[in-house]
Amino acid sequence: SLAAAPRTPVRQLLHDPKMIELIRQMRQAGARGGRRVVEHQVRSGGAVRTYQVTLSAVTDRPDPATSAGVATPVPGAADPLRPPAAAPGDDPPGVVAVLHDVTHEREVGQLKNDFVSSVSHELRTPLASIKAYVELLVDGEAQDEATKREFYEVIQNEANRLGRLIDNILSISRIESGLATVDRKPQGLDAIIRDALEVIGPQAARKQITVVERLTPAGYRASADRDMVYQAVLNLLSNAVKYTPEGGRVTVETVVDEARRKVVTRVTDTGVGIAPKDLPFIFDKFYRAEANNRIASGPGLGLSLVKHIVETVHRGRLLVESRVGEGSSVGFELDLCA
Repeated sequence: SLAAAPRTPVRQLLHDPKMIELIRQMRQAGARGGRRVVEHQVRSGGAVRTYQVTLSAVTDRPDPATSAGVATPVPGAADPLRPPAAAPGDDPPGVVAVLHDVTHEREVGQLKNDFVSSVSHELRTPLASIKAYVELLVDGEAQDEATKREFYEVIQNEANRLGRLIDNILSISRIESGLATVDRKPQGLDAIIRDALEVIGPQAARKQITVVERLTPAGYRASADRDMVYQAVLNLLSNAVKYTPEGGRVTVETVVDEARRKVVTRVTDTGVGIAPKDLPFIFDKFYRAEANNRIASGPGLGLSLVKHIVETVHRGRLLVESRVGEGSSVGFELDLCA
């Protein structure tokens, strides 16, 4: 280590040519080099770490520019504000290099940039569709009622899609900041699920996807915030329909475990499935499995919001199982009311 190797040439301790060159330049500049801050990336074990490197020259000569008093130039004398050149045999100035690991900060910054880019695209797409169909209606391109109805449905669906995206963004922000208003009371999950199915029905119908309900009797109630659970169920259903091929099947079910006083809501699809390497990250904000990017676009907020609603707001538990090429089952567990 550096601490165990005093007076050892830096080239024998560091094996990073760029870092060695930065130190060499700083030593050459001496006191004139002042303080320099650069970013430097180091690859180690297949991973790349980003460091903010602060370099400062160290010399045993006082710097006239920072000494007390005022220097008075003397004709023919050396400029007191210019550090004297090193005398023969003098050691060149030393350099202090402080490395601050900023990998996490840079990764977060990149995620934010990617998020803004992705959300901007997601906002533009439905807006472009709405604008195009409104222009067709204004220009009189829809001559009959059937065509007009078709145009109206497209506008309505795109507006709903836009609204869901905005709701997801705002909901995550409120929960993370602790500003979300939570109204937990006994709720019948069957009614909440059927409301979500009404919204997702047209999206499933366009892909000829069969939606199956397997709900518990209405007498069972969970301790829940109705609006938040509705949003969680809607996001699970939307994801299932999005990643299920045409003609597939989506099943939504509730299962009561009276012994544990829990109720499970689960959405199962016959879609593309999730690779094992992606499973630990699917509830992370902005995360999208690589294979899913080729099927449908999106900012990767739906499941992240489900996680916030279930774990942060309701202290519940998330459940997920998946097989690539066979489909996925994603759900959550909440407390039954006493």
